[in-house]
Amino acid sequence: MNEAMNRRNFLKTSTLAAGSALLATPVARAMGANDRIRVGIVGMGVRGTQHLKALAQLAERQLANVEVTAVCELWTPWREKAVAEAQKLTGRKPEAFVRHTELLERGDVDAVIITTPDFWHVPILLDCIKAGKDVYVEKPLCVHFEEAKLARAAVKASDRIVQVGTQRRSETKFHAAREFVKSGRLGKIITADGAYNDRSPRWRREAECKAMKESDFDWKFYLRDLPYRPFNPRHVLEWKLFREFTMGVSGLLGCHMYDIMQFVLDAPFPSSAVSLGGVYVYKDGREVEDTFETLIEFPEEFILHYTTRLGNAVQPNLTLYGTNGMLDLDRAVYSGKGGLPGDALLPAEEQKLKVEKARPHAHMLDFLECMRSRKEPIAGIDVGYQHAVTSLLAQEAMRSGRKLRYDRQKDEIV
Repeated sequence: MNEAMNRRNFLKTSTLAAGSALLATPVARAMGANDRIRVGIVGMGVRGTQHLKALAQLAERQLANVEVTAVCELWTPWREKAVAEAQKLTGRKPEAFVRHTELLERGDVDAVIITTPDFWHVPILLDCIKAGKDVYVEKPLCVHFEEAKLARAAVKASDRIVQVGTQRRSETKFHAAREFVKSGRLGKIITADGAYNDRSPRWRREAECKAMKESDFDWKFYLRDLPYRPFNPRHVLEWKLFREFTMGVSGLLGCHMYDIMQFVLDAPFPSSAVSLGGVYVYKDGREVEDTFETLIEFPEEFILHYTTRLGNAVQPNLTLYGTNGMLDLDRAVYSGKGGLPGDALLPAEEQKLKVEKARPHAHMLDFLECMRSRKEPIAGIDVGYQHAVTSLLAQEAMRSGRKLRYDRQKDEIV
């Protein structure tokens, strides 16, 4: 109870006492159609660097008038590398900061991209909202349910644009699949199958962990409100393996599949879940499971079956099964396979969906365009909340060993 209360109090007060006196009543810059969008990136690991390169490519191709004016990273080598990379890509040297609270005091930052370990997503998001910044926050939205509630309430009470990084929602093939399902030709959907399997241990950072020094890292700040413990590079570079820093594979990997299925089937919230899993393969001190399986029931009367196997990389396609046939979402093909014999609604042989040409970095482009129009982005805070509920329901069902239910009226997992 004390740990939960500490976390809740920290999130409500948001900005860390050690951070700064952030902007009492910030006023966001009024942005004209031709104004350049100035972006700061918080967290310059793999994902932060990917976003840096994407923004540089969008600017170079003149698809978006945008530039990275600031980067923020607690670890000195990554911070210095990010500055050098940005200067090489854009010819402009961004300002570099250790703590996000310092970056948020800058007047030349209109939007912030959050690519930190998961347990920092909501605290930084709340600080960005206080500072009057628009936000692109990586998935999963949160680690704990109370965080998701606070994030949604804060964004709803503001006029800020927030995009959550479930980028598959911006892929045109899934929009085509959504329209096909709406047409009714697939019949009643009864099951949705998805998986995220891998065999390469890409979470390992052994060499970097050995090289990492506490003197080059703001360890006390990083721990936030967690109990203090001696410096551990694995908790920084391999944070995906430890429960204090992430929800687990349901949020890390599963939320991509949950989000797409909920989008295509127009099913915002689940009703119940049962899950199994554990550490079956990688006995490396991790706490987060490497094998996970869940059945998630929706009030729209279908079951989502999802699997993560990190011991085998065979990757089944995302598939919908309806009373008239099946739809392969990854390949964007449908057929009458599995429907009643002689059913004329769907052909026996596979047919391709009509899919529009994809835009480069479509999810980020949507965010930047919505910053100008002030329209709701494709994966706004409500969408982030929906995948958070589904991810948490499935994850907690595994850890509790029980069937858990989401009560939509009370907004509670019971």
